[in-house]
Amino acid sequence: MSSDLPLQIGETLQSLSINRNPSTTHDINPSTAASEKVPVTVEETTLDAESYSSSLAGSDIDDEEEYSYNIIRPTRRRQSLPPLPDLRFEQSYLASIADAETYQMVAYITIRDQVILPLLQGTMWTLALQGWRHWNRGTKLSGKNAGARIRRWWWRVNNWPLDQSASSIIRSASKDKKFAFKTKEVPSKLTTMSAVDMFFAAPPVTRTLTALTFFISVAHYAGLVPGIFNWIYFHHSHIFKFPPQLWRFATCFMLTGERFSILMDPYYMYIYGKKCETGSSKFTKPGDFFFYLVFVCLALLGVNYALFGSAYILTSALFTAFAYTATQDEGGQTRIFILDVPTRALPLALCFMTFVSAGSMHPALVQATGILVAHLYDFLTRLYPTFGGGVNILTTPTFVRRWFEPKTISVSHKAHGTSFQPAAPRAAASGSTAPGGVLPESWKSRGSGHRLGGD
Repeated sequence: MSSDLPLQIGETLQSLSINRNPSTTHDINPSTAASEKVPVTVEETTLDAESYSSSLAGSDIDDEEEYSYNIIRPTRRRQSLPPLPDLRFEQSYLASIADAETYQMVAYITIRDQVILPLLQGTMWTLALQGWRHWNRGTKLSGKNAGARIRRWWWRVNNWPLDQSASSIIRSASKDKKFAFKTKEVPSKLTTMSAVDMFFAAPPVTRTLTALTFFISVAHYAGLVPGIFNWIYFHHSHIFKFPPQLWRFATCFMLTGERFSILMDPYYMYIYGKKCETGSSKFTKPGDFFFYLVFVCLALLGVNYALFGSAYILTSALFTAFAYTATQDEGGQTRIFILDVPTRALPLALCFMTFVSAGSMHPALVQATGILVAHLYDFLTRLYPTFGGGVNILTTPTFVRRWFEPKTISVSHKAHGTSFQPAAPRAAASGSTAPGGVLPESWKSRGSGHRLGGD
């Protein structure tokens, strides 16, 4: 019995230290030494000097004992800085999964916060850096931006010749004893295009539309911008109010479907939009594709309101219209995953894939309105004026052409041939004669013409 006495004493002490009713908020996150500290509170006294001295005289305080002034009137704590946030991983993770009710929600929150969001942040930061490097490389001496002007000013200060190219200037400067660096020329055949270079080499309208669609879709489905859907869908009630939310005319075409459509919808939009903008014979002049895009978007809104009474998101209908316009002049077969379909039937195949993936006919019918609108544009601009003797009422306005006119001579190789675009003509100064000779304007126009020796 005496040998069991120490063991019983230890069990008794251990059982006394067990917390029978633990707290979920305190025991999971035990308090530290910092949380035990309580700020000093000072009670303001309203006694005057005579009352205060009389109160001290009636107390039992020894006159010979010394007391610190801080005990009588403690120093106030400064409240200028807010409390330090709890940045420990365990506490932030427990706070993020506090509302999760199932294991699936815990797994979803963990993957979203620890895998997807850091990946997206790193991707956006890398794209921003690459974009800045691309812009920095593009600032040459012949440019019109601030960097090129500063370089030209620096070249003039040092009396360096400006009639040479930047590479020849740097190469000649490197031979000078003032410079310690040497340039190394890389053959043009060995240079490779980065992802940012390929992006900026793509057509301007298509690349801008595709990039906005991808980033808005990722921000919505990843939860990066809560409530973004309420700011992008289209409804007429948001237009006919003050102030009108006119951006909804464009943003309703910039949200993809769920899951795999986040990648495939921007892919189809880029492929067929690029084919229309650069490889189609229907858009040969500057600004034609942009005007086609504006017409298709407005017509899609009208057609969907007329047929279905609503037009919230119409991204699938837009890239289907691109596919119809890009493939109607082509023949042969096109492979979609493992199926070979006729190229002209590609828009119908896209609608069928939407029906299979969504399991409903309504999304496929909304997407099929893109075929209807694209055919309407083709009818009004090509079929009716050519075969019906009508007039093309959808010509690109002059001010839109000026937005896309090249400032320098450009040569582009398209599917139907090589396109040479001269520089935009400069407006003649007032009082100066237009180029074309000294003949009057009436002589420059063609007459009816007469054959020599005839009547």
